[in-house]
Amino acid sequence: KGVLILKKVIEVKNGKESLFLVETSIGDTILSEKTVVIKSAIVEKDNKQYFLLYDSKMRVISSVYRFLNHGIKKSSFNTKRHSLYALKYLYAFSEIIDVSIENFTFENFIQLIYFLKGCSAEGDKIDYEILTKRGNESINMYFSTYREFYKFVGLSTSPLFREKTMAGYIPGSKYELSTLTKHKSFDEVPKYISTDDFKSIIKYIRSHIKDKERALRAECIVRIMYEGGLRLGEVLGSTLEDYVIKEVNDEDLRKDVHEKCYEK
Repeated sequence: KGVLILKKVIEVKNGKESLFLVETSIGDTILSEKTVVIKSAIVEKDNKQYFLLYDSKMRVISSVYRFLNHGIKKSSFNTKRHSLYALKYLYAFSEIIDVSIENFTFENFIQLIYFLKGCSAEGDKIDYEILTKRGNESINMYFSTYREFYKFVGLSTSPLFREKTMAGYIPGSKYELSTLTKHKSFDEVPKYISTDDFKSIIKYIRSHIKDKERALRAECIVRIMYEGGLRLGEVLGSTLEDYVIKEVNDEDLRKDVHEKCYEK
């Protein structure tokens, strides 16, 4: 009989960074232990922003640097930041399973989905204890970034491109998700709410939801959807690392700024 080697992966938060404790074992015998820490940084120099990714040995991952700062340099700041985080977890998973991204099999990509989802697959050799749970929309967007990155580095024959969508492999999927390679196209302009509609929704939330915490949560969701152009699934599937959080001194500033911005 073959020897079954298992991995246990535990996510630990160190400030805003995630590190992964990886334990490899056979039965009750621990073969090895290691810590995987892929760090990201956004550095400003000469009025330009540079996006960097470091492996667990604090070496800059050059292919990611070229992709983010040259390959998609015309993309928006948020797009590049989102791509940075997506690639951060691709390389973290690569170190966890000890397989370079160039050598990923189709099975490895399915395992990556479970890693991003934060759950263990039945019968898999990897047991996860992940703090960050990602929604289907986020996983789709991550894989869209992976496809673009793989093409950029000349890995267009990777098993990643075996299927147009990985939707059917996402655990818990009960409906068909959008493909990972194309955005949905419309025959006509989709309906959207007006500024007055938006103001009415915010007013309703503030006047009808008595629980302050629930009201703030509802308002945040609506604001992110309206001001960021996100769908509900994208908002619910996002994590804190997807946002740039800035401190303000005046707790009522958000109200005043909003009123002024939308009264123009």
